[in-house]
Amino acid sequence: MNRDTLASFFGAMLEVNFVDISCNGFSTITGGSGISKSHYNGYHGDFKYLRIDEVLAKGDGTSLHIDLHPELFDVERQNQ
Repeated sequence: MNRDTLASFFGAMLEVNFVDISCNGFSTITGGSGISKSHYNGYHGDFKYLRIDEVLAKGDGTSLHIDLHPELFDVERQNQ
């Protein structure tokens, strides 16, 4: 991510004080979007949905699928 986005991300993390935030990806090291059409120049990225049990699962296939398990999705914290 670019430096402005990184600074904003750190500020938001410090403000909410969540320890279970996980990023799925931003732009490439050269500023390219990789396979994404919208994640260019490090301004856009994807984060995992926050869970009500505050579990931070790591690795491929560990993202919460809210269409399959909406009861695990923490809407309030996600909106913060």
